[in-house]
Amino acid sequence: MHSRFYKLVAPILYIAIFFIGYFLASAYAPANYSVLHDNISVLAALAAVPVMALFAWLALKQRAQDFERRAAMRPFLHVEVISDLGNSLLLVLSNVGQDGAKYIRLSDMGSSPIPFLPDMIQQLPVNDQYFALIENRPEHPQSFLLMAEYQDSSGNACSNILNIELPALSEQIETAAAVPA
Repeated sequence: MHSRFYKLVAPILYIAIFFIGYFLASAYAPANYSVLHDNISVLAALAAVPVMALFAWLALKQRAQDFERRAAMRPFLHVEVISDLGNSLLLVLSNVGQDGAKYIRLSDMGSSPIPFLPDMIQQLPVNDQYFALIENRPEHPQSFLLMAEYQDSSGNACSNILNIELPALSEQIETAAAVPA
């Protein structure tokens, strides 16, 4: 909208400022018009200041709206662990943002290695999911902090922190496995 405003109003404002300055200068100029060009220059400079301030304010407002729109359109990754699979766990990585994610790298922020995660996921469209099966559930609960680094569809770098909590193998499953059949 603002670019349309600039295209329509800017030429009209320039012409109006020139003629306003010219007519004011000719009205206040002495009879010989020897200082007319000085008066026109001063009045045009004085008239240009509020116009430049208006355009600067509109440009900053447009830039802030563009930034907010881009921030709202970015991808956002969410992780969930589903533990109703007996001895296995299912890790679900979802893109719940408004834009697709590509070149997703998940790196551990702690010291423990995470063998069930791939090095890189090429692409995760909006509302799509990536599944990773963890075959051996840990004996004790484990928690990982992951840094998800990825790009949006425009190639802008994005990141967010994911917290993965792996539940331990429940006592009922452990006792059932210990009893010989």
